[in-house]
Amino acid sequence: MRDLADLLRGDLRFVNREQGSGTRMLLESLLRRDNLDSALINGFHNEEFTHAAVAAYVASGMADAGFGVEAAARQFGLTFIPMARKTTACCATRTASSCRPWAPCSGCCRTPSSRAASPSCPATP
Repeated sequence: MRDLADLLRGDLRFVNREQGSGTRMLLESLLRRDNLDSALINGFHNEEFTHAAVAAYVASGMADAGFGVEAAARQFGLTFIPMARKTTACCATRTASSCRPWAPCSGCCRTPSSRAASPSCPATP
């Protein structure tokens, strides 16, 4: 498999994230961009609720491919083929963000690269 168009091959079995998940919406957007019909993907409606579940499904041999994050693919010893970059954000109330468990993420939000990527983030530098 090299790109999304390969998902339309009849010999590949696919497992998807659940409808409404950010990952599923990203995949559907990429398919529309490339003018690819999801109805032609064998297993498009086979759904799992986590990235790890998609990777486990593929690792077990029940599917040949899934759409998810690199960390889950690596966890299960699968090959990862980047199809898109996805930016995520951590959100918390000021009260929650002052709690000790939040400290590692809060510090990350204050790095110059994250501040440049999210200039509207209220985290103090």
